[in-house]
Amino acid sequence: MLYLEDAGHADIRADGTCTPVRHYEQGSICLVDLDEGAAIRLHSRLNSLTFVLPKTLFEEAASLSPNTEMRRLACRRGKPDDVLANLGTALLALLTGGRTASPPALLRHMAVAICAHLLHQYGETPESDPAGDGSSSGSTAAQKAAGRDASPLFPIATGAGLAEEKFLADFKRATGLAPIQWLMRIRVERAKEFMAEHTLSIEDIARQCGFSDLEQFNQVFAEETGMTPAAWSRKRVN
Repeated sequence: MLYLEDAGHADIRADGTCTPVRHYEQGSICLVDLDEGAAIRLHSRLNSLTFVLPKTLFEEAASLSPNTEMRRLACRRGKPDDVLANLGTALLALLTGGRTASPPALLRHMAVAICAHLLHQYGETPESDPAGDGSSSGSTAAQKAAGRDASPLFPIATGAGLAEEKFLADFKRATGLAPIQWLMRIRVERAKEFMAEHTLSIEDIARQCGFSDLEQFNQVFAEETGMTPAAWSRKRVN
């Protein structure tokens, strides 16, 4: 599960008792084995994306992605994951963008890429974090270095067995925009929804929508709408 907003919930144990309430930040994930059961008690609104990924899809990802082994995934709760956060935003856009139906091949590429990313990042090793709280990422130094230098789409495209250029072309053909353009547009549309509710400050809206700071929010919003967030709000009221 990928959290699209901050949330709080407790896990319900097999005996019906609950774990202490835990805070999950926007952009973090909860990774569990459904064979072991999964039930929660909410203590906030839950805005999330849930992926149910069968073993066969992981096997396909392992066969397509170089240096990826089929192995059991370590449980993770509240682990920040920028790759899945950006991929989740793109998937939302593909599924709810109002354009023609997205090509099944592209959606399958993305599903396989999710599995490959999970195997790379959270496949169990002797050093894996048994508590599942993300205190050990399971990433190698090489993976971390690659993550700093490579495009954010590189692990997605590689996981799907595609060249990054091919992934970019398929995405643009399906959506009409490059991934980063679509990501910014979806963030602006989400910001408009928050602004219309009048419950959050501009600073909080910028953070909730994934902008690095208020300056970036103002710049991107103006590029998409032709006006600043404050001007947009005033025009909407009038």
